[in-house]
Amino acid sequence: MAAAFRPRVVGALPMSRSAVAAVGTSVFPGPARRHLHHAVIPHGKGGRSSVSGVVATVFGASGFLGRYVVNYLGRMGSQVIVPHRCEAYDVMHLRPMGDLGQILFLEWSGRDKDSIRQAVEHSNVVINLVGRDWETSPNRYLLFDLVQYIFAMTHRPFVPYPLPHFAFQLLAKLFEISPFDPWTTKDKVERIHITDMTLPHLPGLEDLGIQATPLEHKAIEVLRRHRTYRWLASEIEDVKPPKTVNV
Repeated sequence: MAAAFRPRVVGALPMSRSAVAAVGTSVFPGPARRHLHHAVIPHGKGGRSSVSGVVATVFGASGFLGRYVVNYLGRMGSQVIVPHRCEAYDVMHLRPMGDLGQILFLEWSGRDKDSIRQAVEHSNVVINLVGRDWETSPNRYLLFDLVQYIFAMTHRPFVPYPLPHFAFQLLAKLFEISPFDPWTTKDKVERIHITDMTLPHLPGLEDLGIQATPLEHKAIEVLRRHRTYRWLASEIEDVKPPKTVNV
């Protein structure tokens, strides 16, 4: 007896592209995708209103070189974090250098690791320009002699009242515990008290091809507007220059 053979057709439902992609992902596992924030993905046509994908922290942005670095980063559409130890009004000139909300200011202390970690936490570029922006020409001077020379150039009376270092630290501590905006801090006192040092294995201005201008040549140009009683003469007269200190 011959058995009857009847062909059986199995129907299949069409699969969508998303389902195919899901099956392919489950069968062939690949590397995990990184979830990137939209702020680090470059988009836009370029300029301050675009996003370059750079989140930079610039230490020392209130100095001479820092303002140009912040301006360049803001002009290309980067988000810039500006940690500062000075007054808030001393860095307000950096705010128009970027788009709205792209220049962020943060108070920090060089001895507080938490504030440093907070400043660089979300950045992919860190630029260190911390230093002093008061250049004193190729020579080195004592601070007392330099202040005395500045007062003599501006024709103002100079009445020194020397205090020991611990007295300045005590005053700075009192200003820090004040509920108002502190006029000075211990970090600022230490920064002014400790002078810079030249090391033989580190390049200086002369090694970079920069010739510094002597203090006596630049003082009359800068300090002439601050003279009392409209003393606007363009000569230095008989003001005695400050004493230099050997390196």
